[in-house]
Amino acid sequence: MDVQAIVYGALRNNDALLTLLGGDRIEYLKSEQNDFPYITYFFMNQTEGDYLDDEAVSEEVSMQVSIWVKNKGDEQPIAVEVDRTMKVLGLKRTLAMDLFEDDTQVIHKLLRYKGIFLKGE
Repeated sequence: MDVQAIVYGALRNNDALLTLLGGDRIEYLKSEQNDFPYITYFFMNQTEGDYLDDEAVSEEVSMQVSIWVKNKGDEQPIAVEVDRTMKVLGLKRTLAMDLFEDDTQVIHKLLRYKGIFLKGE
């Protein structure tokens, strides 16, 4: 099951999110973006879940989405759209943290999610 493709596809299909980002500025792991805002995401854990006849029928995931902005306040509407997207996928937010990266002078909104994807859906 390609959970990464499912998550990326859902984020990319959120027109309101893409409008706030100024385009498809969604990257896996890290970004080479010079323009703000943008999003990076990665999976912290992805394991097989429930089994039926010795076959895994689900994937349990925990993941992080990071929102990177230059101006305070710009991260909030983006976070709302990311939350909407993750909820549609059945993921639950487990952490939201506001950070400031001193070295780059960038605001970093960190969001963590967990949930279960059923195989075959």
